[in-house]
Amino acid sequence: MPLHINLFHEEQSKVVERKRDPLKLGVLALLVVAMAFYGFYLKRSLESKIIADNLAGLKTEWATLSTKAATAQTQQTEAAAIVAATASIEKIINGRFYWGPLFTDIFQGTGPEIQLTSFAGGVRSPESVTFELKGISAGIEPRAVAERFRQSMEDKLRAQYSTVTSQFNSLEDSEAPATLDGKKLSAATFSIGYQLTLTKP
Repeated sequence: MPLHINLFHEEQSKVVERKRDPLKLGVLALLVVAMAFYGFYLKRSLESKIIADNLAGLKTEWATLSTKAATAQTQQTEAAAIVAATASIEKIINGRFYWGPLFTDIFQGTGPEIQLTSFAGGVRSPESVTFELKGISAGIEPRAVAERFRQSMEDKLRAQYSTVTSQFNSLEDSEAPATLDGKKLSAATFSIGYQLTLTKP
């Protein structure tokens, strides 16, 4: 059996001891930990930068949307005001009273023995209209002629309006006679007030 003699035993032991030196191992461990922390720092810095960029983008988008929202709110307020004004005007237009059909009824209901001299009327409320007819009635009994005219006009208007009321404000015999178909007849002056309710039941 051959005999081996290691002449570098002491040198090799020193090398091994140097490799196993606790200080060196500690420094290496510290370097590894430091590198790990640095890597973690870089990773967190990158994440923070991404978050900051996203936040800046969101702030810019929010500012844009806020401006658009404020503009939209202003436009909505203006549109609501226009709609309200339009509705009010439309209500006035739809609720106004047309005098033309009333004048037609009065014209058609006035016979030759009646001469109208004056008309005055007004809208008291959106549902009520009043008017006054003044004129001269002629006939053997001019007062009866005026009464028939008042009643016939009331009946004619009642077909178009919810309620119709009328009354004589004045009815007086006239001293001057009236001429009808070349004949002189007794005359009376009258003033009749009418009140109409516009809404049909």
